[in-house]
Amino acid sequence: MDLRKSKLMSVFLVVATIGITIYLGSLKNEYYANEYSTVNAPLPSTQLETLALDLNKQGIFKKIGQPRKLYLRVRKLHNTSDKAMGLSFDLIGDEKTAETSIKVDYKPFDIDKDTFDLAAGEKVSLNVYVNLTKEGYQKGSWQGKLLIHDVKKDNELIGQIPIEITREGRQGGILNEENKL
Repeated sequence: MDLRKSKLMSVFLVVATIGITIYLGSLKNEYYANEYSTVNAPLPSTQLETLALDLNKQGIFKKIGQPRKLYLRVRKLHNTSDKAMGLSFDLIGDEKTAETSIKVDYKPFDIDKDTFDLAAGEKVSLNVYVNLTKEGYQKGSWQGKLLIHDVKKDNELIGQIPIEITREGRQGGILNEENKL
């Protein structure tokens, strides 16, 4: 009899676990909301969208798991000119409240030179990672910029993407007059 109860209990636990998993999966949009932010970036351009992330809109699993590790994505970094560009990046912002890094999803990326060539009309994606310190997360505000340079034109600044992490919702949008190139 004990063996039979043990098997029934095991089956019940497996079914309950599967049921809870399915239920939580159906709530994904509500609980995983706003884990990352994306923008498109045609280059060269003086009018690039702001990468914005509202910490208050993070889902419950993100808040419990890794609330300070943030993922921002530049989709379609697009060379709209008729000539190839040699791109390099600088990520600037308050270093006391965040650690930052960039990952380029592009095979010809030269790690030693920290650059890559982007042919005319070609598109590539770019990931920006911001890891807020405890102070930065408690403050609930971090601003920075992703500066994009063309090394083939004496490191000319050809674009900049403002980055805003807040607790109040989206603050920016399009670069204002003082932030233009």
